[in-house]
Amino acid sequence: MQEQFDALETRRGASSGRLLDRLVGREGLWWRCCQEAVREDPGWLFQEQAERWRTWINMNAPDGGPTGRDPADPAYLVARVLSCPYGPCPEHLGALHRTAEAWDDSGLLPSLPPFGDFAPPAEAVPDAPEGVRSRLTSVLDEANGPAQIMVGLTALLLAGAERR
Repeated sequence: MQEQFDALETRRGASSGRLLDRLVGREGLWWRCCQEAVREDPGWLFQEQAERWRTWINMNAPDGGPTGRDPADPAYLVARVLSCPYGPCPEHLGALHRTAEAWDDSGLLPSLPPFGDFAPPAEAVPDAPEGVRSRLTSVLDEANGPAQIMVGLTALLLAGAERR
């Protein structure tokens, strides 16, 4: 992961727009880095470099763009909840409210939840580390409206859930 970001930082001639597109656009490098961190290198999410990239992405994303406001936050904030070494941290769980608000503001969600309960984490992501499954349970327990359900889906996908 570090090598991918180093290569992006040192690439000559790459415009900020193209770099932003690679990170949160079609290639989804930011999502993949957050997902990889949850699965293999959770400490990265708590390092200065991760926060620096999050800030750069959010500052350079156009207002009203297709990725919404603060496009780095949904993956990053949920990944931090799943990776917190001290269990489900209230500070990080509280930050998920910003992610839910972004979904509410998007205008993309129905007024009622689209489906029932989530599969238990042990079934949805059996290969995820126990700590990730435990923290995932905390996130899913909060999923009671459409926006929180989107946060829960983000958490499941970051933790490695596969579509069935």
